[in-house]
Amino acid sequence: MVRVYTAADNFEAQVVAARLGAAGILWQLRADNLDSLYPALGMVEVLVEEANVLEAAALVTPATLTE
Repeated sequence: MVRVYTAADNFEAQVVAARLGAAGILWQLRADNLDSLYPALGMVEVLVEEANVLEAAALVTPATLTE
């Protein structure tokens, strides 16, 4: 899996993941605190399979996320 986006918090990561999932791209979230009492705090990496990196990167640019 390859990182395509680093979100400021879990909510942002879930929004990005939903966008990727809607496009049929499998994703994974990685952060030190996802299972903690406060999972929304801290950076969360959004990962995709290497074969989908270019398509995923095009979907998660700041300009496309606000559309």
